[in-house]
Amino acid sequence: MGQLFSFSGHVIKVLSMTILLTLLVGILSSLIVSLSLARPVKKLSDEVEEAQKNNSTSLRFSDTGIRELDQFAGAITQMNQDMLTISTKFLRIMEMASVELGGFEVRSENESVYVTDNFFSMLGKKELSEKSMTGKDFMEFLDSYNKSCHHTVRGDGSRVYSVIHNSGEIRYVRMEIKTEPDRQIGLVEDVTKVTRERMNIEHERDYDTLTRLYNRRAFQRESEKLFREHPEKHNCESSFCS
Repeated sequence: MGQLFSFSGHVIKVLSMTILLTLLVGILSSLIVSLSLARPVKKLSDEVEEAQKNNSTSLRFSDTGIRELDQFAGAITQMNQDMLTISTKFLRIMEMASVELGGFEVRSENESVYVTDNFFSMLGKKELSEKSMTGKDFMEFLDSYNKSCHHTVRGDGSRVYSVIHNSGEIRYVRMEIKTEPDRQIGLVEDVTKVTRERMNIEHERDYDTLTRLYNRRAFQRESEKLFREHPEKHNCESSFCS
């Protein structure tokens, strides 16, 4: 009888050890599989993050050895290439256009800044670069530029700046900004030709060609505007009014 109990106890110990060993092997196998999967995923994630930080235009990811991940990385690379192709075509169209255009985008989620190559030069700020700017820095630059550079505000809310370049030439640049929930997008356009043509037309309309002084219509218009905007400065004294 004692031998029977001893045998059953031995069987229980063997079964317990077998279960423990099975659990241990299962846990170790799970850890090994997790590590083997996590390592390439982490590597791919680091490469994507590095490419985002460097604003890399050409993406190239290492093979992970996992078919699904490699297909996913390939899809990202192809999408990036397609976007570059479309951007290149658009930039070529802009270069062929008779009007110089530029622009910027500021994303609020990560305060990243993107500007076209000619953006700062169009504003007379060739020395600046978006690579050293955060979104906050860029918006502070725009605010400071609005205060320091002479400009007029149009009816649609856009601004036309009188930009003085190093050569002394004055260029007129229009800037329009659109605010979206997650970003701000701006377009700058060189409107020098159109502005100068309009100024010439207004000059010929308002000035006498012989005396170079205001003609009667322009003088009347400016006088009415002056009296309308500053009536307190032009109230005549009673001794001068009859």
